[in-house]
Amino acid sequence: MSGINKTISVGRLIKDPEMHTFEDGGAVTSFTLYTSREWVDKETKEKKEYVTFIPVKVKNRQAKACSEYLQKGSEVYVEGEFTTDEWEKDGTKQYKTYVKANNVLFLGSKPQEDTTPF
Repeated sequence: MSGINKTISVGRLIKDPEMHTFEDGGAVTSFTLYTSREWVDKETKEKKEYVTFIPVKVKNRQAKACSEYLQKGSEVYVEGEFTTDEWEKDGTKQYKTYVKANNVLFLGSKPQEDTTPF
């Protein structure tokens, strides 16, 4: 059975992106998005918020553009697939799941001030 692994998220960066370059000229830029959902609790009438943090990695040309133009608070649209890296540390398997972005669109203008709550 085949499946579909696709995710689309719109959110803001919690900090400036980090780019790593390789000897062959390739590059990977990493950043974390936060998305939030707000609602009013029916019983208490309190405003509630649920925040999700989404780690993202972007490769090559898009990696360079993300590193150059994005900063903490930038709003982006990310389309990609979930990927999990696995490694061993001190005899214990470690895992990190992130979105391997195929497409990143910059939304709005570059933030002029710190707009993230973190």
